[in-house]
Amino acid sequence: MDSLFETEDYRAWLKARYEERKRSNAHFSYRFMAQRIDMDPGQLVKVLQGRLHLSENHLGAVAKLFGLDARGEKFLLALVRFGKAVRKEEVESRWEELQALKEIQAKELAQDQYEFYNNWIPTALRGLLSLNEADQSVANLARRLSPRPTQDEVAKALALLERLGLVERNDDDRLRILDKHIRTGDLWKEKTVRAFQTETLRLAEQSLESVPPARRDITTLTLTLAEKDLGFLRERAAEFRRDLIRLAEESEPADSVFQVNIQIFPFTCGAERLPRKAKG
Repeated sequence: MDSLFETEDYRAWLKARYEERKRSNAHFSYRFMAQRIDMDPGQLVKVLQGRLHLSENHLGAVAKLFGLDARGEKFLLALVRFGKAVRKEEVESRWEELQALKEIQAKELAQDQYEFYNNWIPTALRGLLSLNEADQSVANLARRLSPRPTQDEVAKALALLERLGLVERNDDDRLRILDKHIRTGDLWKEKTVRAFQTETLRLAEQSLESVPPARRDITTLTLTLAEKDLGFLRERAAEFRRDLIRLAEESEPADSVFQVNIQIFPFTCGAERLPRKAKG
C-alpha cells in the first residue's frame, strides 16, 4: 500500500485503496464502500474520479475503513483542505500544514544492528560525525564528546559503526554517515534498546550537575488525566519528536549534538486495580 504521507492528491490515493481492496474482495463495490462511509454511491464515484471533494464529516469513517491511525486521519483532513483551497494564501498555508505533518524518512535498524545501542557512545559519535568537522581523529572525537570517553572507547565505537554499515569511509579516508535518520522500528522492546534508554536517563541525571543550565533544559510536569487520553498524549509527544527532527533538518550550520529524552509514565496504578469501596 502506498503511504498516504507520500501523496498530494487524496482522491488518487483513495481510488488506489478502493482498487486494492476490490482485487482482494470482489464484494467491495462502490455501493459497499459508500454504505460504510455513509455517502451516496454516485457522489463517491465522482470523488474517486477527481470531480468532487469529500465532506469532512466522512473522514472518520474513511479512516476507520482503511485502517488509518489518528495521525493518518489528521493528514487526510489536511489533504482534503489542501485540495479544496483556492486562494493563493490558503493554498500556501495548507501546503505548509501538509509538510509539517509528513513523516521524516528514517532507516529502520535490523535486529543484528542493535549492538549500536550497547551504550551511548556510538549514537553520540554518529551524530558528531554528521557535523562533518575537519578533525576526525580519535583524540579529537573523544575530546568533543560529553561526558568524555576514552580514546579506546571511541576507537571501538568507530569500528562498530563501520562494521554495522552505519558509516563508511570515502576516497579521502573520511568517515560519513550513510543514513541521516535511523529508528528502531518494532524491535524497540529489545533489552539492548531498553538498556540504552536507561543509560541516557542516567546521563540526563548527571547533566544536572555537570552541564551549565544555559546548555540544558530539564523540566518536569505532573498531570492528572483520564486514562483514555493517554493515546492522545502519546501522539502529541510523537508530534513533538517529529517537530524536533524537522528542526534538526533545517538547523544550519549544525555544530553540536544534543540528546532529547521524552518520558511519559504513570504515578498511579490503573483505576481498574483500585479496591472497591466496601458497602456499608
